[in-house]
Amino acid sequence: MTFSVSQKTAAMRFIYVLVFIDMMSIGMIVPVVQPLLQSITGEPVDNIIMLNGYLLALYGVTSFLFAPLMGALLDRFGRRPLLLLSMLGLAIDHVFLANVTSLFWVFVARAFAGICGESYVVSMAYLADITDADERTMSYGRLGMMWALGFILGPAIGGLLGDVDVRLPFYFAAVLCLVNLVYGYFVVPESLPREQRNARVTWSQANPLAVFTGFVHVLVVWRLAVVVFLSGLAFQALITNWNLFLQHQMHWGAKEIGLLLMFVGLMGAAVQGGLMDVLAKRFGERRLLMVGLMSQAAEMFLIGSASTLFVLLVATVVGALMNVVHPLMSSMVSQAVNDDEQGAVQGAIAGIESLTVIIGPLASAWVFDYFTHTQTPWAGAVMHYGGVMALLGLLCLWFFKSQSKGMVYSQIHK
Repeated sequence: MTFSVSQKTAAMRFIYVLVFIDMMSIGMIVPVVQPLLQSITGEPVDNIIMLNGYLLALYGVTSFLFAPLMGALLDRFGRRPLLLLSMLGLAIDHVFLANVTSLFWVFVARAFAGICGESYVVSMAYLADITDADERTMSYGRLGMMWALGFILGPAIGGLLGDVDVRLPFYFAAVLCLVNLVYGYFVVPESLPREQRNARVTWSQANPLAVFTGFVHVLVVWRLAVVVFLSGLAFQALITNWNLFLQHQMHWGAKEIGLLLMFVGLMGAAVQGGLMDVLAKRFGERRLLMVGLMSQAAEMFLIGSASTLFVLLVATVVGALMNVVHPLMSSMVSQAVNDDEQGAVQGAIAGIESLTVIIGPLASAWVFDYFTHTQTPWAGAVMHYGGVMALLGLLCLWFFKSQSKGMVYSQIHK
């Protein structure tokens, strides 16, 4: 549908608020997942490293299997129904996790969350519907800012509530998701006109393996997908082991971890809320993407070497520009395909990212587990591994550029 300027502004604000509440609910449970596992298993931190990796990998498996289907359904039924269903599913998942008493049901809940946790993909497709190509970087940056703001409040609240009861943040997160659902139901309009929707969903569109073939005709998407994958492995090394690393290295609890995550969110919000758009216009999306990958690598190496709060804070500041990587990737990919393929291409990229959520937690958890059980434990090895993955992504981006000289890339702001 055609949005007027006022309608577009209102719709964008709606999506930003939805993502903020959604990410705040997810952020709240981050500091208490490991304490929940410990309360169920009775095991110390060092003995649940691989268990944590298996849970996150399972989330990635279900997300990978269902992300292409989500993209195809977006282009068939529109954005709004899938957005509402995703929020309802997350609310159910949070309530379920608040009441689990065995590892089996924790695994069931994580599998279900992987199916429902694609609201960010829907939001990306929604913004692609209502913005022009030259507006997309700014709108994705603002969406990323709201994502980061959710992580400013979410982990801090979750950490404080977790000090009272490890299950309390899950209930509060479920309430936020339900508020989000009601807000979306009554306020958010549909952005994809009926005449632009696909007539049906085919197996090829829903097939998760189609991630590797669906956009073979768009070279820039494939090249960016490689960078997405490597950067995603680095990111998974950080988020998979963040809590366990801080518990092992710094002997922190949920409250301290939540407050540090709040600072991380502040840095991300500052970058994505305005700085990214300014830098992208000044230096170009691709150059800024390279800086973001360098920032990601530097942060990982610093965290891996940290033994004090000061070094962790410096690492967070140095790594702030890593927050440009995901929105820039999404913007560049969205500009490489037609309007009627936006849902599918965002679903395909989400599928690539889901692969990193399968491989990344297992690989990084193995590194972490191995190096913390040697004669001379080295917990920082897992963060250094993530830094290497980010550097490989940077090298690939530079190599693809050198191989494409003379080719026209009109889709990307160079």
